[in-house]
Amino acid sequence: MRPILYYVHHQGSGHWRRALAVAEHLPVPVVFASSAPPPRDLPDACDYLPLPLDAPARDADGHDAHGHLHWAPRHHEGLLARHRFLLDAVASHRPSMAMVDVSVEIAVTLRVSGVPVTAVRLPGTRDDPPHQLGFGLADQVVMPVPATWGLHDGLPCTHAVGLVTAAREPLPPTANGRPTAVVVVGTGGSRLDRAACELIAGDLPGHDVIALGPQGVPGLPNLTFTGRVADTAPYLGRATVVIGNTGLGTLGEVVAARRPFVTLPEDRPFGEQAVTARQLDEHGEAVVLHRMPGPGGWAEAVAKAQALGAPQAQADGASRLARLIEENLMAVAR
Repeated sequence: MRPILYYVHHQGSGHWRRALAVAEHLPVPVVFASSAPPPRDLPDACDYLPLPLDAPARDADGHDAHGHLHWAPRHHEGLLARHRFLLDAVASHRPSMAMVDVSVEIAVTLRVSGVPVTAVRLPGTRDDPPHQLGFGLADQVVMPVPATWGLHDGLPCTHAVGLVTAAREPLPPTANGRPTAVVVVGTGGSRLDRAACELIAGDLPGHDVIALGPQGVPGLPNLTFTGRVADTAPYLGRATVVIGNTGLGTLGEVVAARRPFVTLPEDRPFGEQAVTARQLDEHGEAVVLHRMPGPGGWAEAVAKAQALGAPQAQADGASRLARLIEENLMAVAR
């Protein structure tokens, strides 16, 4: 059985979360390719191809190929090596198709080498020439967002599949007499650093505050730093409220846990988190903070989130995306 080649972008952890959630639903082997290692053991019948990094570049002049690509610096050894690794994998594994989450350059490299491509499109303004090139080469374009948001409307061959997250039953909060606020500090860069977590804990003296990501000894007795964790679900299951950025990976975990959400969108390329935050705000799914709040602000935001309740956004995207991949497999096999 010919496998799927699945490219996973290395920035942050959301791309790997999506990839692993989708792989659980696929009936064919998967070869993952990424410059970041998988965060946990791979499912059965899956392999991992480590790719060299294509950054940084000492001389990034001309990296956009006259506006047609996002990142193709001249004479970059890492860029050359990652493409060679990918094409060697195509030659040895003979994948039936490729999933690309996300990279215009990878989509172009694979498609011009004869591999059918399904591309992931994230929220944000992505009508620039490189994005249009990558999406135009793809047989399918998928958006891991709820269809009710309407972000896919008017986009050719584009399907909104819902938030892509691992399937799990929500856990009941731990009944220890105190509410628990869990702060998810993402790996892609966040204003929710150690100092911010201290402010949150100071603003919520009646809460136990658990910060996922930072390490060290906190300065307040109600604050715990866990360091990086492989699985957020047990912690979110204890939460009465979750605080985090507006990445789709974090949002999917919160929706799966069915916990109220306070979110602080980060500055990301193409306005990705800003667009996601706007949808959450418009649909009454979360409390959105665009600035770090002053004294009392975190307590006010948490109270508002608990009044809103847990977000109800569509979160069955892993199975829906897997079905679209299977449909494409049948189409390209004909």
